[in-house]
Amino acid sequence: MTPSAPSPTDTEETFAAENRYGDYAGFVTRLVAFVIDIAIVIIVVAIISATSGLVNQFLNLRSAGLWILRAITAATSIVFTVSYYIVLWTLVGMTPGKRIMGLIIVGEDGGRVTIGKAIRRYVGYYLSSILLLGYLWVLIDPRRQALHDKLAGTLVIYDWPDSALAALQKGENPRWGRSGLVRRRRIRRSNTTNQLPTQQENTVDITPSVVVSKAGQ
Repeated sequence: MTPSAPSPTDTEETFAAENRYGDYAGFVTRLVAFVIDIAIVIIVVAIISATSGLVNQFLNLRSAGLWILRAITAATSIVFTVSYYIVLWTLVGMTPGKRIMGLIIVGEDGGRVTIGKAIRRYVGYYLSSILLLGYLWVLIDPRRQALHDKLAGTLVIYDWPDSALAALQKGENPRWGRSGLVRRRRIRRSNTTNQLPTQQENTVDITPSVVVSKAGQ
């Protein structure tokens, strides 16, 4: 006798119990993502500096030429560092570090991060760095917002895994698997549902049934 497929209700309950999509990202997860991003930035800036040193050795620059090369190196490093965060937040809502940890940044209304919010969030990084109080605020905030999140009006939540979405579409119980930490951006919204929570709530209210129905359109 062929076993019957799980009902949508059973599937949604299993999904809700086994994944963290829409949950506010905690301090440790965000910290690991932050460290990964910092490491990437440091490595790229080191490569830029090393390249500049090789150019200087090859051309044997003096006085004005050397100052120009240093200025170009500094400007390139700054542009890369700023663009790494602001551009990626605006385009895809995540940096490589957040992607690896399965996180995404959204506006408090559930929308994408605008360029204005991204700039405010980046500037807020430096304010949060004062005694690290802005970062530690995540530990006590009900929506796990750091100071820079509050300044920019953003939230950091766990993203939707493709494997779980595919399982739901097939009527199967979704499982994480070994690649569960790496999740692609897949937020579905409607006018009447998928609203982000108020400060009294703990998770983003986006139900699997809404996501599946919209994904099939």
